[in-house]
Amino acid sequence: MVIAGIFEHWTGPDGAVLNTLAILTREAVGVVRQLHDRMPVILPQSNHAAWLDPLRTTQADIRDTLAAPSPRLTATPIGALVNSPRNEGPELLAPVGPPLTQDCI
Repeated sequence: MVIAGIFEHWTGPDGAVLNTLAILTREAVGVVRQLHDRMPVILPQSNHAAWLDPLRTTQADIRDTLAAPSPRLTATPIGALVNSPRNEGPELLAPVGPPLTQDCI
């Protein structure tokens, strides 16, 4: 999965060199809507090269790329073990219920 992000290397007002990154989000669709109101902009493979093209710098250049529909996603419920950074191991990803799909909306 490739998500849209922007990166900037710049000098702040105090002279400090800063590397900043932001993940672009959009209104949640499909199964993600059951979990949150926002989701990352997921880029289809056909848009990867356009997104990384350094000559595409205006909003008009990327409008179609950002408007591409999100892929169909599935969410798998997992247990609360994942909520602690002290826990490790494959059991953290063990399903605790059936997958949620866009059809469950």
